[in-house]
Amino acid sequence: MIKKITTIILTVLFATDISNSQITIDLAGPKKTTESIDLLKGKSITLINMLANRDDNSYVTSVDLKEEEIPPISTSELSASKKRPTCPDSYTLAYRNLYNTKKEESISGMVESLKKEIKKLGPESMACAIEGNQLIKNTSEVIDLNFNLRNNQTITITILRITGNDTTQWTRIYKTPTKSPWSVMYGFSFIPNMMNPVNNYFSKADTSGKSYTVTKLNNQKNTFLKNVSPTIMVTWKPVTKYTWKSGGGANNLKSLFSNNFYQFGLVGGFSLNFASDVANANVLIGPSIIFCENLSISVGVAATQKDVLKGQYKEGDVIKDNLDFSQLHDKKYMAEWFVSVSFRFSSNPFKKADSSEDSKSADK
Repeated sequence: MIKKITTIILTVLFATDISNSQITIDLAGPKKTTESIDLLKGKSITLINMLANRDDNSYVTSVDLKEEEIPPISTSELSASKKRPTCPDSYTLAYRNLYNTKKEESISGMVESLKKEIKKLGPESMACAIEGNQLIKNTSEVIDLNFNLRNNQTITITILRITGNDTTQWTRIYKTPTKSPWSVMYGFSFIPNMMNPVNNYFSKADTSGKSYTVTKLNNQKNTFLKNVSPTIMVTWKPVTKYTWKSGGGANNLKSLFSNNFYQFGLVGGFSLNFASDVANANVLIGPSIIFCENLSISVGVAATQKDVLKGQYKEGDVIKDNLDFSQLHDKKYMAEWFVSVSFRFSSNPFKKADSSEDSKSADK
């Protein structure tokens, strides 16, 4: 029982914990690989199966990401001159094999052999167990990265081992997912006459019939659906989606603002209003909320054209000519609120069909 308890304590104290490392490079593997990886939450890489008996500068690691480099590895040297404790022969053999090997490909098996020998040790060999676990720990190292990974990046990690005149190099190339935060959506925008309300006028004939009075039109209600415009929206989704997490704190806050059901974004759009004889162009910008990638609801400010009374006239002016609507009004761009509902289609639903295709379908 004492032997088992001692083994558990030593394992907890000295076993290498690399579970949090997001990039693990096995030096026993190929000298060069290229892999695709997901975006990482951690900020480190882990080297495993390193030579246990090495100089401080035996391994040099560099990471290439927009000219950012990882500083050289600083390793602790296990002093060979230090007097070793007296240990069982089988343990000593496993220890020396791992200590003296010059091949990364052999380290994984030697580490397992040394672990098995450590489990066999009794309380009287605690110093041997401490020494063995320290040697195993020396075969891996965690290196902090000074950047966070994002979409559309290529990360090249280079490790150099310099032993005397011998130089060995490993190269790992990782590619993060290729993804654009932009999407094009199509829908309709509603622009009510609320931010800068205007009135329209007409020429009302006097009783004599020889003059006219500039008079405000009746029943100028703020009809919400009057200014409905087909819209093309360019949507920017800067916040990556997350699954909903429990536990409170930052996790819930992150999930509140972006999760697998909805996420927030910013839209810029262009619409055409066909309410009048001449189509009026509107430019829109504002925040949006996107549901399941395909439905967007946006609110914001639009630059829209409005018919306003010309400057030389005012309500109640008496004029000699019977002026029509266009003669009384000018079109001016003004700021106005908008509400937009957009959908993500595979193609533009507002685009007219090709006439050649129409004729072919008609022939059929």
